[in-house]
Amino acid sequence: MGKRPARQVPQTAPFRTEKRRFLTRIRTEKRVFGPFLAPFLVHLALPGACCKLFFMPNPVFDEIVAALESFAQTAENAEDLQKFAVETIAARLPHYNWVGFYMLDPTDDNMLILGPFVGAPTLHTRIPVTEGICGAAVAQGQTIVVDDVRSDLRYLACSIETQSEIVAPVRVHGQVVGEIDIDSHQRATFTPEDRAFVERCAHILGTYLEQPAK
Repeated sequence: MGKRPARQVPQTAPFRTEKRRFLTRIRTEKRVFGPFLAPFLVHLALPGACCKLFFMPNPVFDEIVAALESFAQTAENAEDLQKFAVETIAARLPHYNWVGFYMLDPTDDNMLILGPFVGAPTLHTRIPVTEGICGAAVAQGQTIVVDDVRSDLRYLACSIETQSEIVAPVRVHGQVVGEIDIDSHQRATFTPEDRAFVERCAHILGTYLEQPAK
């Protein structure tokens, strides 16, 4: 009797998404930190047809957060903190290809206004909260991660190179006042670890804005 062929496990949508994120992270880590950090992959499990990936904490995230927290202690105004944040994030994480802040218009809380950013210029300097992924993050009051912007009808096209996006709200005393918006030229860039990092950056600005004006 011939040898029975091995059973093929179908790659479900969750599997394909996590696999794509894994391969993206592999390419990014090698490009940014070099092959000596290849052991960042700790575990790869295949429960049933799903794939779960577990990564060691990225030390660069913690270093950036520490730098932002330190700068916030002496920043003269929120705009200076925003500029420092986008410049630091973009410099340390080159696969974050566009990093910027949108803040609610003080005279119209239904309109987002572009603040400091690093990356390609954008025509979307004002975005109604009823439009786009940026608007949706404010309207829903929660972080939105899009693995493939071409598959999300809410996406407002800015660059043909943009493949994935994350938007995290900035809160002051519990109220959403703006957001940090990050685009990548790679699909499925933003893992749960990236999300936690971006939300920490948004929190730093929100905490700063809660303080009495200097």
